[in-house]
Amino acid sequence: MSPKHPLLATVVRATGRLQVWDWSRGVLVSEWERGASGPIGLAGPMRFSADGTKLFAWNLERAGGTIRELDLATGRVTRSFATPATFDLSTSVPVVSPAGQEIVFIGTGDSLRYDLASDRLTVLDLKERQRGIVHVFSPDGKLLVVPSQIGLVRIFETAHYQPVALLAGFMF
Repeated sequence: MSPKHPLLATVVRATGRLQVWDWSRGVLVSEWERGASGPIGLAGPMRFSADGTKLFAWNLERAGGTIRELDLATGRVTRSFATPATFDLSTSVPVVSPAGQEIVFIGTGDSLRYDLASDRLTVLDLKERQRGIVHVFSPDGKLLVVPSQIGLVRIFETAHYQPVALLAGFMF
C-alpha cells in the first residue's frame, strides 16, 4: 500500500499479473501482464514512489532478477536494475528506501546497497547471515530493520549502516 495515496499493489496468482488498485474508489489503475510486454516471470510489488506515480517491483527471471520502476499512468518501465549476481530473489526480497533513492539487498552472504542516483553498488557489513525474508526501512528512511531466522532483529541507522539496536527472545 502507498502510505500517502489510496493505492494497493498486488499480484494475481492465477495469471501472474501485477495490478495497482485505487482502493478508495475500487478502480484498477494499472496492470502489467506476465510476458514480453510487461514484467517477465514471477513479479511482486515493493514500494510506491513518494508521489504515488510509480511502483518499484521485483521480477524473478530465468537468468536472475531485476527491479523495475513502473509508471502507473503510462504502464511503461521507466528504470530497470539487474539484481547482483550474488543475490537470489527466490529466497529474499530487496527493499527500496522510502524516498526511492536506494535499494538494499540482504542475502546469506554479503549485503549490498545500490544507490540509484550514482548507479553505485557497495557492500554493507550488516553481520547478519541468518536473515529473514522480509526486512524494511522505517517510514522516514533513517532506520533499516533486519530480522533473522534465529530470533534476532537488528536495527541499523542508514546514514552509515551502523547497528543501533538488537532485539532478541523470540523465534521466526
